[in-house]
Amino acid sequence: MTYNDRILIREKYKNSLDPYVMDWINFFTPIEYNIWCVIRLLGLKFVPQYPIGKYFVDFANIQEKICLEVDGKDWHNDLEKDRARECEIKNRGWKIIRISGKDSYDEETVMEIFKKSGIISYPPLTRLTFKTTKSKIIV
Repeated sequence: MTYNDRILIREKYKNSLDPYVMDWINFFTPIEYNIWCVIRLLGLKFVPQYPIGKYFVDFANIQEKICLEVDGKDWHNDLEKDRARECEIKNRGWKIIRISGKDSYDEETVMEIFKKSGIISYPPLTRLTFKTTKSKIIV
């Protein structure tokens, strides 16, 4: 998807663009969709295809200024262009977290990346165990 395609999508849906309601399957690559599903599962506040300067990032937490970039195997062919893009985003105060396309297919790995980067603070895939007493539930 080109920059102009993304601008057209934003213009088309600007009055009704709620990222948590919109069906993104037609706009995401499969690896982006994998990450979006984990974001929604965890209830994280990320917006897809967010513009930062003249670039779009895959997902952005606007309040924390954290962006997620999901990198497919064929994505970074022009390293100089990628460095310039990354520098501009970082110079605007954003933290960039990269997730490989391969990792996007493993939910546990994605949650571990989120945990290590501080996006989530609880252990990934932790199951709560409940103990009951006569009058209370202890977690």
